[in-house]
Amino acid sequence: MNSSKKNSWRVVARLCALGTLAGCLVARAFAQQSSDELFGRAVELFGQGKYEDACDLMTQAAEKRPSDQKHDYQKFQRQYCLQKKLLLDNEKKYFDEGMQFAGTGNCDDARQDYERINKIFTKDSKYRNQLSGAVSECENKRSDRAMLERAATELNGYKFAEARAILTPLIQKGGATGVEAQKQIATLEQTERSRTQEAKEFFAQGKDDDARARLVQVGADRGQPSNDAQSLLAQINQVEANERKSLDQAAALVKQGKNSEAQSLLAQIIARKGPLSVKAGSLLKQVAGAGEEFLRAGLKAYFHGNLEDAENKLTAYLNVSGKHDGLAYFFRGATRASRYFLSGESDVHLKNDAVEDFRTLKQRHRDFHVPSEYLSPKVFSLYQSAS
Repeated sequence: MNSSKKNSWRVVARLCALGTLAGCLVARAFAQQSSDELFGRAVELFGQGKYEDACDLMTQAAEKRPSDQKHDYQKFQRQYCLQKKLLLDNEKKYFDEGMQFAGTGNCDDARQDYERINKIFTKDSKYRNQLSGAVSECENKRSDRAMLERAATELNGYKFAEARAILTPLIQKGGATGVEAQKQIATLEQTERSRTQEAKEFFAQGKDDDARARLVQVGADRGQPSNDAQSLLAQINQVEANERKSLDQAAALVKQGKNSEAQSLLAQIIARKGPLSVKAGSLLKQVAGAGEEFLRAGLKAYFHGNLEDAENKLTAYLNVSGKHDGLAYFFRGATRASRYFLSGESDVHLKNDAVEDFRTLKQRHRDFHVPSEYLSPKVFSLYQSAS
């Protein structure tokens, strides 16, 4: 048995040892093929672009030829195996390039390199599989980043429920994306609490519509900030419903000639400066002599220490544009300042409102005589600081 036959049978032995019975039979039949048959099959495979198989078969065909007849076969072998090398080199080139693209987040170019490798389709799938995984990971990360950016956009637009709906699946996904999503959720809930606090301040100023707009945004989401927002929203709606009822009652009392009772109801609505305060003020103007009665009642309440009632009455008087608005501004400012100092100087809104009253008084009535004997030193000092 010559050396080429020995080599062929060694290959068969190895294949039989590692493979199945069917594989062994195929390999044995293959080894028994003549060099001419192998040559023809190699040429056929090369024409189909299967350069790896063509190279391997032509190598075997050359080995089967006698030494003095190898030259022509070896020439084809070199040509076919060169194409095989170029094929494998290109695959490695696209693999390296694709992995670099995937690692830097350039997913589209990485996928293009993967598709190139897939078209080459070498017998060993390791580069295809590895690059396919890297491309998928890159695209998943890109998708996650896009979702995080979209959630941030929704959050900036105060669309809390929409932002949470995007972030929750990312948190469940875990990893770095989940951590970033958790941070955005924390920011979301902090923003919700801030918007709820703003709503409280608007409500205290009688700006119910502004307060309601913020609370509706927060209330659409879920969680503790949403519960607080919904509770405050219910309170605002209830207060407005009560004021609407009081306004209707005041109108009925005016028709019955019960002006004093009507004025009391209207004064409370006007004092809050809510959406119904304009209607309440308009109705109050219809009550004959209401303005002067409110001024007298407000001053009386101030000197009796009923500061909250005094503020309500004086506010009602100013809303009907009484003739003695300078006196009303002065004592309402004094009332608010007194309430501020009695609160332990904790309610800054009262202080700011008092300063605003004193400032308005100084701007409109430069010759106003200040009855300082009715002020505490602290209140008088606050009056002097207003400009």
